[in-house]
Amino acid sequence: MPPTQERLVAYGARSLGTIVHAIGFDNEDDLHKRISDWLIRLTSNRHLQIAGFAIHALGDLGFPPHAVQQRLEELIAGPKRMDDLSTITCRGTAFRILAALDRSIATQYIDTLAAREYLAALDHWLAAGSDDPKLHDDLRWLRAE
Repeated sequence: MPPTQERLVAYGARSLGTIVHAIGFDNEDDLHKRISDWLIRLTSNRHLQIAGFAIHALGDLGFPPHAVQQRLEELIAGPKRMDDLSTITCRGTAFRILAALDRSIATQYIDTLAAREYLAALDHWLAAGSDDPKLHDDLRWLRAE
């Protein structure tokens, strides 16, 4: 897939997650259900950029639907992708998104490889000079556990 098409799918996924969340997910709405199902399937896309953006799109969509939580947990517990970036993995991203949506649920996964990969990414981003307060907050939370 050409890079332009990858970006279109990736940003489209984020936009759809944001729009459905803003409207309020309705499990009885066939369009909402199809969008959430598509976003969940997209997290397994063979193109790393699309899969990563789809994981973020699940965070944009949020809970409900419960299937979002289930998919994030599957990704966290699952294997590392062969093409993952050295900085951040898809399962590390899934942990980050789950923690942003519900820290009490994410706490169950503190001792996973996904959490350690996210922590390593935090250290990298902060060492590179990021001043994102969310990253500092996550670092304090993870180091305190």
